[in-house]
Amino acid sequence: MELVEIWATCIALALLVYALADGRSLGVCMALPLLVSNDDRRAAVRHAHSPWLANEVWLFLGLGAMSMAFPDGCGLLFSALFLPFSLAGVALLLRHITLWRYRDGPESTHDVWWRYVVVASLCASVAQGIVLGALVQGVTLENNLYAGGAWDWLTPFSLACGAALAVGYLQLGMAWLIRRTEGDLQAQLYTLCGRCAKSMLVALFAVTLWATLKVPAIAERWITVPQFIILFPMPALVLALAKVLFWGLYHRYELFPYWGTIGLGIASFIGAGVGVFPFVVPYSLTLYDVALDQNTLQAQTWQGVALLGIALVALVRRMWARSSMERESIGPGVRSQN
Repeated sequence: MELVEIWATCIALALLVYALADGRSLGVCMALPLLVSNDDRRAAVRHAHSPWLANEVWLFLGLGAMSMAFPDGCGLLFSALFLPFSLAGVALLLRHITLWRYRDGPESTHDVWWRYVVVASLCASVAQGIVLGALVQGVTLENNLYAGGAWDWLTPFSLACGAALAVGYLQLGMAWLIRRTEGDLQAQLYTLCGRCAKSMLVALFAVTLWATLKVPAIAERWITVPQFIILFPMPALVLALAKVLFWGLYHRYELFPYWGTIGLGIASFIGAGVGVFPFVVPYSLTLYDVALDQNTLQAQTWQGVALLGIALVALVRRMWARSSMERESIGPGVRSQN
């Protein structure tokens, strides 16, 4: 494996970990309107608030590494997707602020702030999905410069991707809460999670089919021989994971809905990656077109290792602080994570 491919793999892994970790938190926040009482909402929020900074470490690592190894490609993507990137960043910041105000503010304001938490989380989730959809549908370049308009990213397909990702995050958040709750709240979440899981699978199938029909490069990867034979295990894996998810929901096994959803998220991420690899700017510039030269990339690797070390130290400290906080009582209907 070449150094360029190692960098690309590390970036993909960092973004995947972010999507699973912060997607869980965003999903918990988006589930608040579905919970009956304010006590249930406050109990759920305790599982969405504390890991926020730790989650964002992975996003900063992924985007930072991309700007270090593939600066030209990163610049082109930000030029094409500046508005949805900005919306996602602002919404994540507002999610943090509103979550903090809801959790620690005066009780008289709780009924207002939890609604803002939901709106900010929904906007962040949809904006991230729009970015993904815009990448899958491709970026217009001329002479290696962005040649599209400010709103080229806004299409029915990208909006569908935004909605699908929001549903996926919601499912992940509710499956996580099932593991951390008990009693009536947990029973309510089992019912809600079953309905959301069906919506998630329908959205996943619809977006996958749409992408295959819309983008010739993806269709060539997935439905032509011999690629079809090589990639056939992926749909079979998705069906197996869906069965695990619904089996766990039916038999009320706490771990299976969560890990089944995690598996579906990873499979979806790999499927999207298979469709666009090796492009950094789909479908014009590959990893090798926009990567730094070999000597510079080797020097950047040591800087990247140092950055990773600092980030991991910050992450461990954050998780240690979180563990200390959760030794305290955390409210009705919710179990401690220890």
